[in-house]
Order: sequence, then structure tokens, then C-alpha cells
Amino acid sequence: MSIELITTAQYFDYRYDNPAVQSAVRSLIEEEMGSMLPRDYLAHLPPPPDLSFPDNPVLASEVNAGANAKEQNFAPPPILCARSLLIA
Repeated sequence: MSIELITTAQYFDYRYDNPAVQSAVRSLIEEEMGSMLPRDYLAHLPPPPDLSFPDNPVLASEVNAGANAKEQNFAPPPILCARSLLIA
């Protein structure tokens, strides 16, 4: 049994130098952008609540522990790559 690594081939569209293709691409991008929500789509909502929990020391310590864990950059567990190998 042999194991081969399958990768994707690089792709480059040489026709993009053509002004007609550039115009078509620009119009497709503008059409797609027009269907998206505006960047400030949450502006009408009130600001998020304060989650510091000044009246509850237990919840405050848990929130602080989570913030401290983020600051210390705890690494996620390693990904087991052996599970994702394709056998050809």
C-alpha cells in the first residue's frame, strides 16, 4: 500500500489582462456587494451589556479567568493530521 499526497494545482487566469474581462469581473463584484448587508447593520441595536458582574464575585472571577486565558495565548490541542491523509 502506498500513500500519496494529493494537492491542488495552482491556477492563474491569464485572460484577466483583457479589459473586457476586467469590466465583467468588476460588474460581478459590484453586483455581489450590492446583495450584502451594509457594514453597520447592527448600528440600530443598543450597545452590548457590561459583563464585568460587579455585584457577583463568582461570575466576575470566571469572566476574568477566561480573559486571562486569552491573554496567555493558550494553544488549542494539535490537529491529528494522520486522520486526514488520503490513501490512493
